Amino acid sequence: MAAADAYSGDPLYLTVVDNLVTITDSDGSFDRLPRSKERVVLEDGTVNYLAAADPDTDARWRDKIATFLIMEGAWHDLPRQRHYILTAFPRGYRLYTHRKGDKSNPRQDSYLYGSTTCKVFRSPEEFVLHAKWLAYGQPRDHSNRTLCGCHYCSGTLRSEISEMLKAAVSHLNSERPPTEGGRPGMRSRKVPVLAKDYTNLDASGSTSRRVKSTVFTHVEK
Repeated sequence: MAAADAYSGDPLYLTVVDNLVTITDSDGSFDRLPRSKERVVLEDGTVNYLAAADPDTDARWRDKIATFLIMEGAWHDLPRQRHYILTAFPRGYRLYTHRKGDKSNPRQDSYLYGSTTCKVFRSPEEFVLHAKWLAYGQPRDHSNRTLCGCHYCSGTLRSEISEMLKAAVSHLNSERPPTEGGRPGMRSRKVPVLAKDYTNLDASGSTSRRVKSTVFTHVEK
């Protein structure tokens, strides 16, 4: 199976009900989840522990991933100005936050655990192409090699993925001109590209429906 064929048509494992997006397939495993550690303040006044992400951080990740899975291309008729969010991470996945440093203001980095392909995803942008792959049923080629385009599965440079995500939403960064008479009309908001810039990191009514996937931007409310 070629990648173009694998990602043609509607993804069979993605459902949308109103603004709620669900990925129904998963390569996650609960055995891959780390154990949370209790917050312990060391003698030097620092902390170093991993715990489940707080609800706001969890929601931000799910917001970005869902938006990515809806917003790319012009192949569906779903409202682009709607706020989309994943109902949950795919089965077996869980978001954690690592807190390290001064107890009053430690550094906080969030990681998505659970994948049987890699140890962690370090941002929603790292996970989006893997999420797309799950939505299409984890397609593989005739040699049983994965057709996932994420950095960990395909080896694609993070900087290349970053540029691809930016290009995918460039057509959304436009504004309407003022209305007749000089009065400003309703302007469509600038759509910020949420693709993490990895350029400097690489050395070299309620309706239920299935929709196609892929995607890459977030509309601020």
